[in-house]
Formats: sequence, C-alpha cells, structure tokens
Amino acid sequence: MTRALSVNQSITMSLSVNQSITRSLSVNQSITRSLSVNQSITRSISVIQEEVELVQRKFMRHILGSAAAVDQTPLPRLIVVDFVKATGNIR
Repeated sequence: MTRALSVNQSITMSLSVNQSITRSLSVNQSITRSLSVNQSITRSISVIQEEVELVQRKFMRHILGSAAAVDQTPLPRLIVVDFVKATGNIR
C-alpha cells in the first residue's frame, strides 16, 4: 500500500512537471510570436525609411533640374531694392 502511494505521488509529481513544461512551451511560443511581430515591425520601418530617402533624392533631383533650367534662361541675376523714406505728402 505504501508503495502504491509512493507511485501515485511520483505520477502526480510527473504530471505537475509535465504541466509546468507545457506552460513553459506556451510562454516560449508566445515570445517567439512577439519576436516575429517585432521583426516584422522593424522590416516595415526600414522599408518606410528607404522610401523616404528615395523621395528625398527624387525631390533634390527635381529641384536641381529646376535650378539648372532657370540658370539657362536670360534673366537678370542682380536684384536691387530701393528704399525711400516716406514723406508726409504721399497720397
């Protein structure tokens, strides 16, 4: 009888260990899913950053092209502003 109790206790402890391992595996799977989501977010952020850099380069190319086109037209390059003091007789 004592031996049967000992075997039952051993089986109970074994079941407890198995449940603990199962919970641990569940936690590990949850962590793995979280890591997968984090990697996906990191990839998305890097893709967005690359797109922003591409748009910046295209914008700079457009601005430089526009500036080069303006430089080719014969326009005066010197702008003069003449400030005149206001007198009381201005209508």
